[in-house]
Amino acid sequence: MGMPTTPSDSAPSYEDLFHNHPVNQTPPSGSSSSYAAVATAEPDVVEHSHSQTQLQDLSEPNAFKKHVHCELCDERDERRANRRKELQCCAMVAATFVAAFLIVFLIVEVVVTRHAH
Repeated sequence: MGMPTTPSDSAPSYEDLFHNHPVNQTPPSGSSSSYAAVATAEPDVVEHSHSQTQLQDLSEPNAFKKHVHCELCDERDERRANRRKELQCCAMVAATFVAAFLIVFLIVEVVVTRHAH
């Protein structure tokens, strides 16, 4: 309905149209102008190294033999053990709810079947 099939003029650029708009008057803030680095490792783990004697002592399977304990390694091992315990606890709770749901479902099925006869 009167629309030309070929444009007569090119469209103006965004900067030409909106350079005076109030949103464009303030510079971007620091958080949106660049990306922040995301740590991939555990944030509270400090890199450290053991001497050769410590590594040999820690690799021994005998728990009764004297061995060297590193405080940072003990803290890391304790955190890992806590995480394992939390995951195991969550799995047990989930298994309990699944079992309870199945038992209730079976009881309801038996009650409904007997009530229908």
